[in-house]
Formats: sequence, C-alpha cells, structure tokens
Amino acid sequence: MIPRLELCAAVLLAKSVHRVKQALKLNVTNTFLWSDSMIVLSWIRKESYQLKTFVANRIATIQEMTSSEQWRYVATEDNPADFVSRGMDSLKLKTCELWWNGPIFLMSNQYPQRQIPVAVIKDPGRSITSIVEPDLTNLNENRLDNWQKITKIIQLIWKRWSVDYLNNLQQRNKWHFEKKNAKIGDIVIIKEDNLPSCVNGH
Repeated sequence: MIPRLELCAAVLLAKSVHRVKQALKLNVTNTFLWSDSMIVLSWIRKESYQLKTFVANRIATIQEMTSSEQWRYVATEDNPADFVSRGMDSLKLKTCELWWNGPIFLMSNQYPQRQIPVAVIKDPGRSITSIVEPDLTNLNENRLDNWQKITKIIQLIWKRWSVDYLNNLQQRNKWHFEKKNAKIGDIVIIKEDNLPSCVNGH
C-alpha cells in the first residue's frame, strides 16, 4: 500500500511542476523531480501497459507531463518531506535546516547518482486472478467414484436427519396425554372405526 501512496505523491509532484512552469511562462532548460521511492522510480521507467491498472494509469499521467530522465533518487535522510509525513514536532521543525533550505547537494552542481533498476519490483497491490478450470478429460476414475460415494453419503445423512430428527421436533406434545387403564364402574365410549361419523352401532 505504501508504494501506491508514494506513486500518488509522484503524480501530485508532476502536476504541480507542470502547472508552475505554465504559470511562470519562462524558458526552463531543465527540471528535476525527486523521490525516495525506488519502486516508484522504477515504475516510471516502465511502459504503462506492462503494469497493473492502478499503477499504469498514474504512470501514464506522469509520463505525459515529465520524462523518466527528469526523475532522480533522494535518500530518505536528505528528504525534507519525511519530517512532516512522520510527524515532526513544530518546535523542532522551526529550527530544522533541512526543512527550510533543502538538502545540501541542491546548492552544488553534483547531484547524487544512484542506479535505478529497470526490472521493476512487482506491484504489491492486491490483484484479481482467475482459477484455472480443471481438465476433466484425463480425470482418474477412482476420484470420480469417490466423489459419487461422498455425494450419496451426504444425501443419506440429510434424508435421515430430515425424516427422523425434524419430524420429532415438529411433534406437538399437547395432543398427547397419558392413557389410563379402564376400571370397573368407569364409563367408556366404544367407537368402531369402520362406521361413518355420527352413526351409532348396534
């Protein structure tokens, strides 16, 4: 995630330099842009179509307004922007010479040189990939048999669970009552199941 944030900062720098040059309306012979991210600098030296969408779109924007030769590497200890991004105290920032004057090498004609690799470090961002479909033409028959057996077992377990267990859950206890044996002197009603309702048997 950090390299992508540094890439966004590089886009902002490229746009800012482009607008300032347009506003000044001066004939500027050369412009240098500095970054302490080797990943971003290596991205800038790549063709945008070789990168993932998020990075490619921003690299294309940078390359439209600047050239890769204009971008240089600045070491972290010489980068004044890190003071604010890392939360330097305002009192310390007030007396920080690097913040107010910039790195010393800007005052000379000898800029630090560091080789920037063209073999870019891969974009660490999350990518979307597809799963290759398996080739079923040479599928082992034993694997297919095992799959069928497992499927049948699952169906049997589900059937047994739904028939036995679910039916027991759905039973209503209020319709069940304790039966007592008839005793001498009890009045009983005898019903013949074969007769229709409301018809007395003789």
